[in-house]
Amino acid sequence: MNKDTHLIEGRISANRRGFAFLLSEGREPDIFVPEREARKVLHGDLVLLKRIRRKKKDKYFGKIIKVIEPGKRKILGRVSKNGGINIFEPIQDIITNYFSVRIPEHLNFTTSSIIECEIQRDSDGFLINSLKFLSILQEKANRTNFVDLTIRNYELPDSWSEDVIQETKLFKETISPEVISTRKDMRAYPFVTIDGEDAKDYDDAILVEKNDGYFDLYVAIADVAEFVKPNTRIDEEAMYRGTSVYFSSFVLPMLPETLSNNLCSLKPNVDRLVIIVHCKLDLDGNLVSKEFYEGVICSKARLTYEQVQRFYDSNESSLSVQTLDNLRFQRKLYKLLLEKRKARFALAIDNVEANYTFNDSGGLSSINHQEKKESQGVVEECMICANIAVATFLKKEKQTAIFRHHPEPESDKLLQLNQEALKLSFREDAFAGNARKLCNMILEKTYDSEKRHYYSLMVKRTQSLAFYSASESNHFGLSLDSYTHFTSPIRRYCDLIVHRILKARISGDELGNESWLAPICSMISRSERRAEEATREEMQYLKAEFLSTKIGEEFEGFVTNLTDDGIVVQVFSHMVEGFVLRSKKQKSKYMSSSHLETGTYLRLVLTEVDMRMRKIFFKLK
Repeated sequence: MNKDTHLIEGRISANRRGFAFLLSEGREPDIFVPEREARKVLHGDLVLLKRIRRKKKDKYFGKIIKVIEPGKRKILGRVSKNGGINIFEPIQDIITNYFSVRIPEHLNFTTSSIIECEIQRDSDGFLINSLKFLSILQEKANRTNFVDLTIRNYELPDSWSEDVIQETKLFKETISPEVISTRKDMRAYPFVTIDGEDAKDYDDAILVEKNDGYFDLYVAIADVAEFVKPNTRIDEEAMYRGTSVYFSSFVLPMLPETLSNNLCSLKPNVDRLVIIVHCKLDLDGNLVSKEFYEGVICSKARLTYEQVQRFYDSNESSLSVQTLDNLRFQRKLYKLLLEKRKARFALAIDNVEANYTFNDSGGLSSINHQEKKESQGVVEECMICANIAVATFLKKEKQTAIFRHHPEPESDKLLQLNQEALKLSFREDAFAGNARKLCNMILEKTYDSEKRHYYSLMVKRTQSLAFYSASESNHFGLSLDSYTHFTSPIRRYCDLIVHRILKARISGDELGNESWLAPICSMISRSERRAEEATREEMQYLKAEFLSTKIGEEFEGFVTNLTDDGIVVQVFSHMVEGFVLRSKKQKSKYMSSSHLETGTYLRLVLTEVDMRMRKIFFKLK
């Protein structure tokens, strides 16, 4: 917040309908930015905004004063002629502005060509409608070069500089006895890694032992900080990338593959440096004590969720006795941790996940739902336990740190969710202003109903964005006072910083106040959102391509929004959002407010897929 309480700094989050919101990384709620103001800037711009009270005293909107930092410097789009002027239409659907651009006369292009331009701004950072032409990239997007365009459009780094490559060559393949002698040697312990089938980087290994009256949980995390030192070229590049980006068929890693897939990856039967979180828990799942130390392990097995689940289901396996004991104790501890999670009323939104299968050319061949495996839950709860242990330790020690902050939902969104709850026959005052109780009661009431996915989506949409903060530590979704990200330093820069902080604390070093962390928190929060938007855009393309072969087929969906143009529907069988455009016939038959509302079940027929805009259209059956 600026010294003037009416002036706020924040990032622009644009909406494809033209308006936007200002996302502040402080305590302030999101502020609505009307279309006339949103057109001055682009999604991702850091702006200074004046908050203006509407006629309703508790409502505000924003007037943008200036752009502090552009979120985007280049833009991709298609060009068409209109009265001799080149009209530039951005390919990113949340950019609703149209621009003009002068293209050299000797260059040939069509309306399908992808044009790259440089964004022009005035002295306040506001958009100028004319762009500077840079290049013609290609004629027509297909699946392969669509991802290339997405990478370019989001300005995602996809190669390593020579400086980074040369630094990676300095790392040694083996660990010296001198280094091992300074660490706790746990190479004889039966640690295992448990990941998905396609995983290539193994951040974490787990060991659970059961003793009289308590469990010992050991979570060993790759000691990336031992390799990636501050102010090196690798560190600078990792900070800029912020996170690994997982597309459907490949990864843009945060760290060079020499580290992410080899030296820092906890491969089986190979000595690896780790940071160990040792939690002692009683038989009710309460954390009795915790300690942290630098160690060295040698994982005894690289397991998959499927392998572990088969063992849980059959109690049969050819794995060693020590490994099977580890898995059995992991499962027992998981059940205790799950009860503790329920007791503190943490949200349970993501128990169902999409399962995508791909054909040989990289396109989608099927989309299915599956319940999250118990084996996935085991690993997740062990990681959460480690993250909690680190967060509470650093907070108690008043140590400079990065926390994972998930704010409580905003009042407007809770009011909308409360309206959904009334449809489930809850009393209007059933939640007494308790946001977590509201979310949980809706999820519990609809768990076995046909509208389970709809209400889960509504609860998700109510949530505020989580972000990284050096000062705010609480996490609404997990119902925790302190939480951080510690367990994935290969793919998240936050975790790497938290490792450095914890290692400094272990060795007794001081890191000073939190001021140096604030810009890092802001940067990696933006990187996370950038990665999510890019991968979501790729998946939208793949789903649209998949459904383009199913024109005329019937689907089932639920109304998620009503607009002037028609209705927005969610088809959960394929995890896609579609549109039913308003027509005169439909307006009289279906579109009356007495017939349709959010949550209404509909039978639909797929009529059109617009691959260019990645939009899916249905008609009512």
